[in-house]
Amino acid sequence: MKKWLKIISVFELVGGILGIVIVLIVLISSQTTRNDMPTIILISAYFIYAFALAMYLLSIIAALLLWQDKKAGYILSIIIQVIQIPHIETSTFFYNFVSGAQILISLGIRPDGGSFNFGGYIGSTLNISLYTPLNGVTIGLNILAIAVVILLFRLMAQKNRAVINENVAQPYLEPYINENGSGI
Repeated sequence: MKKWLKIISVFELVGGILGIVIVLIVLISSQTTRNDMPTIILISAYFIYAFALAMYLLSIIAALLLWQDKKAGYILSIIIQVIQIPHIETSTFFYNFVSGAQILISLGIRPDGGSFNFGGYIGSTLNISLYTPLNGVTIGLNILAIAVVILLFRLMAQKNRAVINENVAQPYLEPYINENGSGI
């Protein structure tokens, strides 16, 4: 089961690093076009950039702690995965966050018909938009993130059971353990 921790850690680490690089490239390359924007839009854009950087940094921290099998790594990784679950597109709001990978199932309802989509993505992306040009609604779930959350909860429970069993058995085993830690 430890191999799953390593795989999740690698995806979160690479996704976090890639996300930070993308945000910084966009931030630096868009500086010249921002001089003529209203202040409120600039403030909103910088808030979104700061949010994105914070999420990708959290992904990196979660990955490093999870790699070390730390409880904080499990908790932060669960948080990172949970915020990757929803995919929402409406005419007034669009949200999608990916750090590492996504397997998305979505259902779209538009005036010209509906759609059911299934697809994957490896990389990092954060889309937050208000008043989008979309005409309809698309709701999706990142089933990979859901599976990772379930796996992390199981691995964390398994780790907790091992610690409890060790702590419960230790007092009964102490009379049979030598100074060097081996049995009689």
